[in-house]
Formats: sequence, C-alpha cells, structure tokens
Amino acid sequence: MQRRNVFLFTLIVSCSSFFLYAKAEEKSLARFKRPRLVIPIVIDQGSKVLLDKTLPFTSQGLYRMYKSGLSHEQASFPHACPNTSAGHAGLSTGVYPDTHGIIDNKYIDEQGVEYTSDEDNSEESLVFKKDGSLYKHGRSALRLKSDTLLDQVMLESEPVNEWRAASFSIKSRAAVMLAGHQGEAFWFDGSSGSLTTSKAYASKMPEWVNQFNDQHGLSKNSSYIWKPFLSIGSD
Repeated sequence: MQRRNVFLFTLIVSCSSFFLYAKAEEKSLARFKRPRLVIPIVIDQGSKVLLDKTLPFTSQGLYRMYKSGLSHEQASFPHACPNTSAGHAGLSTGVYPDTHGIIDNKYIDEQGVEYTSDEDNSEESLVFKKDGSLYKHGRSALRLKSDTLLDQVMLESEPVNEWRAASFSIKSRAAVMLAGHQGEAFWFDGSSGSLTTSKAYASKMPEWVNQFNDQHGLSKNSSYIWKPFLSIGSD
C-alpha cells in the first residue's frame, strides 16, 4: 500500500485557525479519494455582518471561497462566552464549556488560584525560546477535557497511512485549543516575535521552525502602521 504523508494544518488569519476533517465510509473509499491536504480557516470575530461588509471590496480570496463554496447562512452555535479560549475549544470539540472545561481565557479554580486556559508550567510543557532553550512557563491542553477534531484525526493515523495535524495561531490559547492533546500547536512568542511551541508538542524546537524564524521571524522591535481602507470622514 502506498504510504501517504498528510500534513493537516490551519492557516493564520486574524488571531486564530481551525481544522475540519470528515472520514469517508470504508465502502466509499473506492470512489472517493481522501484529501492529502486540508486547510480550514477561522477568522476571529469574523461575523457574517463583517463578511457582508468586506465582500463588495474583494475579488479573490474570501470572495472566491464565498462564491464558489457552500454557504450555511443560518448556521449557529449557542455558545455563551464568546472569547478566544472557550470559543476555540467549542469549535474544535463541538461541546459546551461545562463539558470541555474551558470557561474563559483566564479563570480561578476551586482553590482560588488564577490560571490562563492553556497554562501548564510542568517540566514536560515548557515553552521554547528562539534559541531552543526553555522559558519557565509552559503551555498545553491540560485543562481541555474533551477530544478535538485533530485528536480524532491522529487516532486514525497508521504507519501505512500516516497523518499529521497541527494548528497555527498568533496566540497560544487559540492554537492549543484547536490542537488538543494529539495534534501539534504553534504560535508566536510575544517576547521575541518568533514562531514557537512547547515540550507538550515537541521534544525540541523543530528544524523547520528555526528556518522559518531565521528567514521570516518578526523582531520584537518591529512596528506596523495599519492605514484605513477609506479616508477618515468618508461615507
């Protein structure tokens, strides 16, 4: 059997990214070929209202996907807490905070200790610095109590049909809540501007991450000016 190396990943857009995978029935595999690459995109705070305002000014990208793809105009998920951690955990697990356990970006546990949703300062989860050494703080999906879609994909991985699944985001909490326990999570280090991960997802900094940081990494001294699309005061 031909070995398929599939790298499933999510694209950095706004502040977050998301992965979606559906397995075909075994009897259908003769007719439908599994995808080799899947790139779903989630735009943080990307409501339908924002999309409707943006599309008239576009001709490719989102416009092409919107016009050529399948649109669910009435889709909804009655989630009570629309923040990054709880929202991404809900999207990736399909359940509510009382089940997946992520109720906010930060919260206080039953002992009165405040935690961030992806905080895990154990030795096995410390975050890598740009030079490969470790910070004293760590990040993982320790507090996420439900499987994500990436977890389910990795459970299907076999030596003759190997899958890889990863999430990329600006923030660690977005990437971690999508990657879950079996996927890989990558995000940008606010101290150095470099792409990073933690020991929960890699025993050492992947070489491709080092190459990316050397060629495309951001400097913590970098600054950007975002200019308005329309002049101020225009209708």
